[in-house]
Amino acid sequence: MSQLILQEQAKLEPNSLVAYEKNGYVVKLHPELMKASQYLLKAARSLLNNETAKLILITEGRKPKTLRLGGSPLTKLQKKLFDRCIKEKQAFLIRRGQNVYDEQNTLIGQAPEAFLYAPLLAPNNKLLGMLIFEGKQTWGDFTDADVALADAFSKTFARLIYASIADTENNHLMVRFTSNLVTLLENLYLYRNNLENNFLLAEMIKVSKMINSTLDLQSLLDSIMESAKVVLKAESSSLMLIDKKTNELYFNTIAGEKENDLKEIRIPMGKGIAGIVAQTRQPLIVNNAQEDPRVFKEADAKTNFVTRNLIAAPLMVRNRIIGVIEVINSIGREEFNESDLELFTTFAEQSALAIHNRELIDSLRNINQELKKKVHELSSIHEITKALISNLNEYDLYDSVVRIMADELVAERVSIMLYDESRDKLKIVSYSGLNLKNEEDYYVSLDSSLAGLAFREQKVIHTNNLEESPYAGFRDYDRYLTGACIIHPLMAGNDIYGVINIAERSDGTGFTEDDYRLVATISGQIAKGIQNFRLLDEMIQKKAYEKELEITSSIQKSILPSKKLESPYFDMGIISVPAKMMGGDFYDYKQYSEEEFSFLVADVSGKSLPAALFMAVTNSIIRTIARVEIPPQQVLYEANDLVFQNSKSGMFVTLFYALYNARTRLLQYASAGHNEQLIFRSDTHEFEMMHAKGSPLGVIPSELHGEFGTGKAYLAPGDMLILYTDGVVEAINERKEEYGLQRLKDLIADQSLEEADQIVKRVYRDVSKFAGNEPQFDDFTLMILKIAP
Repeated sequence: MSQLILQEQAKLEPNSLVAYEKNGYVVKLHPELMKASQYLLKAARSLLNNETAKLILITEGRKPKTLRLGGSPLTKLQKKLFDRCIKEKQAFLIRRGQNVYDEQNTLIGQAPEAFLYAPLLAPNNKLLGMLIFEGKQTWGDFTDADVALADAFSKTFARLIYASIADTENNHLMVRFTSNLVTLLENLYLYRNNLENNFLLAEMIKVSKMINSTLDLQSLLDSIMESAKVVLKAESSSLMLIDKKTNELYFNTIAGEKENDLKEIRIPMGKGIAGIVAQTRQPLIVNNAQEDPRVFKEADAKTNFVTRNLIAAPLMVRNRIIGVIEVINSIGREEFNESDLELFTTFAEQSALAIHNRELIDSLRNINQELKKKVHELSSIHEITKALISNLNEYDLYDSVVRIMADELVAERVSIMLYDESRDKLKIVSYSGLNLKNEEDYYVSLDSSLAGLAFREQKVIHTNNLEESPYAGFRDYDRYLTGACIIHPLMAGNDIYGVINIAERSDGTGFTEDDYRLVATISGQIAKGIQNFRLLDEMIQKKAYEKELEITSSIQKSILPSKKLESPYFDMGIISVPAKMMGGDFYDYKQYSEEEFSFLVADVSGKSLPAALFMAVTNSIIRTIARVEIPPQQVLYEANDLVFQNSKSGMFVTLFYALYNARTRLLQYASAGHNEQLIFRSDTHEFEMMHAKGSPLGVIPSELHGEFGTGKAYLAPGDMLILYTDGVVEAINERKEEYGLQRLKDLIADQSLEEADQIVKRVYRDVSKFAGNEPQFDDFTLMILKIAP
């Protein structure tokens, strides 16, 4: 064993938990130590409010032993931070998301959680292990206070480990008295600091309560200055304010001796410590006042007082300097320190806040006088607002407004007139004080009346003497006896609905500016109420219409086949999606026998409700005619006459109808102006277009139209019959490009080995992706029959 190891071991007690090996101390594992470690981890994790706590002890053979509460083994990043803590031998924190670098300033990684590392250091600064904390339960970061707490934990625990001796007989651990004494003294020191902090907190709470109390300003400032003197342990404290006229500081509040003498002193801005603080707006500490030339010596001379040291801080209100506070001569200590300055600055802020609050209170008193004048006005507005909320129709609202305005303004006549578009006049819809005998009395001309002028020009008319106003020519002596009136347009945004007309005060006085402002406010409310009532009516009508659409859409869906045909002769896929709630596309199929089938797709002109209804009628006609197996051209010929008879406003339908015999594989078809449909040949991977001439159903009578063109084809195993509407190939994207027939062909050919149902779904997804968010105006209908082998 080397000489160094022998020397270090000699410093340790026999059976000590700590031993010295080459390169440093190690900790001997002991059952009691493991129990104590678990207790430590639980306590530390609870105090730090974190998720995971780990204790790493350097054990015999320099092997790390890890105990953990929660979490997982150390990651590569955590091991790098462990090495850093070993090297630096001081506690540190890593914030969540922080980049971590090595000594060469190379990025190691980014912290996924907040980490806190605290080394276990023996009294001789030798490393015994480490505490690692991971992840705050509040999903935040560790703070400097957390670091200090973890550091205290680690140092105390390391001292206890270093001072512990194992009792081999009883399997207990004992700690040296001196180590416990050091811990006790540290706790006493912390207890004393805690008492001081509690005292300071109590004083600050007391000051805060005083600021929010009903104390007058001077009593409040006296109390704050007395608290500052006590808390800072000073002989005296004072508060100086700036005289705005002379730009000098004067003593407003003094806690200490010589109060009367000091109140006679004025300190110029920039002179003395107080003047410098007021000028620079920065606090100062002076601990050698008798030797500092900046100190204002005239104050000491006036009061026979000796200033040894002082702190001064500015009083700031919204970045405005209003004064300075000072404490003078520390008691029981030689000088003030930075902690005192920080605490005293808080008193400065509290004093400034108290002054600012008092200024606000004085300002509020003045404002309150003005508000009293508005209470009655607001009461009227409140009444109008209640009327807006409670009335179920606009005419009840008008009656409420007329009554309230007549009472509030003591008006002889009040009326609300709304524009009647059918007569191009204003109509009186509610009034007070008017004598209206017949229907014509309710209508007011736009050209020859004051109300009409206010409406036409969207202007306010407010006068107390019509004879001497620009509106003398419009005077109606039956309605404007004294010539006092307020006429205000009823406008919401750019929309004008009518006017409110108020004339003649019962007390004979004129209308004031306050009256005018009240009328202007209430006019806006009335107009908004009118707007809301009309929007509500529109909404109710829209809801009713939407309900009709919903019902019609449901009926429309019920008309279409509810399930696909199942046949051993072919595989079938079908998708039909309307562009809006209701569509104009429809499809149908029918099985006549085990081997005979018919199929159709159709597209009705127009959209929305008319198209939906026309679609239902057409589908019903086709089903009725095709209930028995007849040639496709005959189905269209007979259907055309019936559709033509039911067609309104030029509506028509394009339709493709096919008849298929599965035994002979013969497909017969006819078209009524529909897109040319497709056949895919499985052997050549080519497409055939199915041509058949014919006009849309419902355009002209069948007698004039003549027979519909027809065609036929044979379908081999693997071939596909592809029936679609224009919404498939004419779907557009944001660049206004069409999906196109060729794109449809390419996709179907590419998917030809799939089942028909999968192919139609794949086409629909591709068309939807192509269209993106661009609104579509055509319904999507695609039917594919794939002939079985």
